[in-house]
Amino acid sequence: MCSPICWCDKVVGFDPSFCGGEWHCGGACVESRPSLEPGQCYDESTHLPRDIKGPATGDLIISEVLADPVDSAQWFEVYVNKTVDLNGLQVNNNPDNVDGVYAFEDCVVAHDGDYLVFASVTPLGAQDPPYDFSFSPGFLHPLAGGIWLKIADAAEPIDFVEYRTTTPGVARQLSSDKLTADNNVEGNWCDATQNYDTKNKGTPGSVNRVCP
Repeated sequence: MCSPICWCDKVVGFDPSFCGGEWHCGGACVESRPSLEPGQCYDESTHLPRDIKGPATGDLIISEVLADPVDSAQWFEVYVNKTVDLNGLQVNNNPDNVDGVYAFEDCVVAHDGDYLVFASVTPLGAQDPPYDFSFSPGFLHPLAGGIWLKIADAAEPIDFVEYRTTTPGVARQLSSDKLTADNNVEGNWCDATQNYDTKNKGTPGSVNRVCP
């Protein structure tokens, strides 16, 4: 019979034949999680705290914005350029404000090549795109504004974009061949042409088109 999963004060090895694969405790098997030190998160794969591997400038790239949706949620998309933890990520709508901090205890890993969607929560439900993280309604200014991704106390933002809306219900997209270029250059962006619902265009959570 498989024993309940517990938290270990240290780990001695992994046995793939035991209970479908489990880590073996080499020390005490405790009922509660070990305490986290500052800058740590809980790694579910090892049942141990570890250091947060946070993003640096260029690791997360804002790649699409829909600030003025039609009967749906505001959202923006982030392309993951390097596998990192999102623990402690701050989302701001100007360089000095902090709209939200994603302060998870479990390690939240974003993998290289992922497209993450951050969306406001609305009562419309079915019209909203699938999203990974939420933010406060009204966070994005409908006509023009900015998005800053930061880690607390970091000197430079991870990424920032100043955007403008050209048409209600049409997302602005970073050209898929410009993901590693400067994404705060207007010429690298264009309007989305693909519908994701009956009233709004964009590709939330997937590859953008190449802008003409």
